[in-house]
Amino acid sequence: MTVPLSDEQHAAIRAREQAATPGPWTVEWDHDDVSDQPFPVSLGPIGYLEHHGERDVADAEFIAHAREDVPLLLAEVDRLRAELATARADAINEAIGSFTGLANLAPDSHRAPGLNFAIGALMAVRDYPVPAARTAAADGPHTT
Repeated sequence: MTVPLSDEQHAAIRAREQAATPGPWTVEWDHDDVSDQPFPVSLGPIGYLEHHGERDVADAEFIAHAREDVPLLLAEVDRLRAELATARADAINEAIGSFTGLANLAPDSHRAPGLNFAIGALMAVRDYPVPAARTAAADGPHTT
């Protein structure tokens, strides 16, 4: 089960992504630096990875692809959140329409007070913004 990504976590990931150097990032192998200086200084890439096996290759490829993958994943989160908000609003509006249709079948003097209360409650829910993390949690448990 995973915990829904909060708005704060989403914003923090987006900030780190925006602050990172532009891509593409790459992986380079088989570089041996030798110096006869007592304290060699390397001017070059931001970092390096010592190769100790196939797992290192997979890790390096994952890191190198993060520059392109993270913006795509953030855009997908944004798209899905917007889609969920639209679906939620559509469902509530449909329920309001159904209750309003039922209420309009009877004259005002015969309307059930509970029906009018339900319509008002649905309108209040429709107009109240729901945080993304709470909306995702309402969908139920998620498995990875």
